[in-house]
Amino acid sequence: MVQQAKDKKEAEERAKKEEAVAAAAAKKATDIAYKNSIKALIALCTESFKGTNFDRFWVEGNQRRHFNNLAKVTVCLDAIAEIKARSDLDQAGINAAFD
Repeated sequence: MVQQAKDKKEAEERAKKEEAVAAAAAKKATDIAYKNSIKALIALCTESFKGTNFDRFWVEGNQRRHFNNLAKVTVCLDAIAEIKARSDLDQAGINAAFD
């Protein structure tokens, strides 16, 4: 009886540790995806908005305020990619469309 209780407690502790390891791995994967999306946003802004203030420093300055999670970065990436894909806009039109 004592052994069963001891085994049950050890199994619960093992399960908690496994959950913590899985949560840490998921957070690490999310953090890596976020960092990669920020890098992609910096590259896209630098490439798309030449001659404007929308560059690496703008992204890094607004990172905590406007781009604090992966979903918000993805929305901005999609919007910029859509603006860049429009063939009817010149560089000034692209810059104005993002403002």
